[in-house]
Amino acid sequence: MATTIEQLEDIVCDMCGASCGAIEWGGGIRDFEAAYFWASWGYGSSHDGEIWDSDLCMNCAYQVKEFIEAKGGRVLITEQ
Repeated sequence: MATTIEQLEDIVCDMCGASCGAIEWGGGIRDFEAAYFWASWGYGSSHDGEIWDSDLCMNCAYQVKEFIEAKGGRVLITEQ
């Protein structure tokens, strides 16, 4: 039985509509410069049961980071 694998062609930023930019690694391996925002709201919250998710390009992700920091919050940055 043959298996078909679909390759993701692009990720489009949900904030500005720009391409998140595919990086070709060779051998058919592709990666993207994208951030993924995800939230799941729990029982009893005003958004009970909702799940939010958005893909962000690097520029928009940086804007979100700056907004959080301007409000006194912090964004944890780690190295891979």
